[in-house]
Amino acid sequence: MTTVRELLGEELYAEVADRLGGRSIIVDDGKLIPKHRFDCINISLKEHKQLVSELREKADAYDKAERELQKVKTELDVYNIVMRSRPKNCIAVRANIKVGTLTGKKLERAVNKQLDALRASDPYLFIDDTETVYRLVPVKSGGTTENIQ
Repeated sequence: MTTVRELLGEELYAEVADRLGGRSIIVDDGKLIPKHRFDCINISLKEHKQLVSELREKADAYDKAERELQKVKTELDVYNIVMRSRPKNCIAVRANIKVGTLTGKKLERAVNKQLDALRASDPYLFIDDTETVYRLVPVKSGGTTENIQ
């Protein structure tokens, strides 16, 4: 591709530049750039900006969902630990457990420590090893009442 200066020659190029009154000729490394190329680049730039904003929104939504999932996983872990302690009412026992932001082994140790303190202060919330728990079976099933331990 030839340059504008080569197309017009030095004299004509200087004359065109003077007539423009300080405005520059559209030149890219000394080469003439067609207007439609600028239009295409501007349209592409707008589309890319829109795509970036959409991706940011999706990333924010993903991060929020990830945080919610982590909260649910932590709550499930706490309920599993509470259920292993054999409560009479799981919801009542869970209401007395403070978790914070703990996870993993620290969570298990903290919950077990709180469960031990709760078992000492409010033993009526838990099933004793001396208590016998029965599971009732409907008459139509033909089964018998079983002792669960």
